[in-house]
Amino acid sequence: MSMKEYNKNQRRASTRQQADNYDKSGIDPFSRAPAGYGLTQAPGKWPWDNPPEIVDVDDAFENIKKRMMAPEERYDLLRLIDAGIPIETLVRTATFGAFTQGLITPDVAEMLNAPLSAHLLVEADRAGITPKFNNNVKLDVLPDKEVADIMRSLNPKRFMEYAEGKANPSAEEEPAEPTKETMKGFMASMKEDVAQQENTDGN
Repeated sequence: MSMKEYNKNQRRASTRQQADNYDKSGIDPFSRAPAGYGLTQAPGKWPWDNPPEIVDVDDAFENIKKRMMAPEERYDLLRLIDAGIPIETLVRTATFGAFTQGLITPDVAEMLNAPLSAHLLVEADRAGITPKFNNNVKLDVLPDKEVADIMRSLNPKRFMEYAEGKANPSAEEEPAEPTKETMKGFMASMKEDVAQQENTDGN
């Protein structure tokens, strides 16, 4: 068999394997936008397809920091940092969101990642939290149950402190009344997880 025939057979085998994989997964390989589809859309359809609202890096930093430090947003960020979510993940999520909203350009978003990360490091330190800086973890939701699951996986020691009622999520500031109720539910969900795990281990 010549090398040309061998390569041809290899390509055929690879194509058959891909087809089998699509059949097993239920994915239609042709169910996608054709090449160049984005160029057929009307200019300015999306927020990021227009001039940004903020072009100055300092102004953008203050704007995003103000959003992140709103009482409930700050509390959620500290919960996620305490759960083990890396600061880099949270900051990149915030700057990417600002870009998709048409607030800033991608290059400004990149320039903001470092100072915003430093700011969150300071906030975590003030709250008595030892943060992780980077990891391959992504998070786009805030339900108590999911935060508890993440903490149990990434920061089990802290998880047990919450479950035993020994942890204080925000040492510097007391959250508003609605946030206190949220924290009760957060800790309750952890205690339920611990109880379920103990029952499973006992069986």
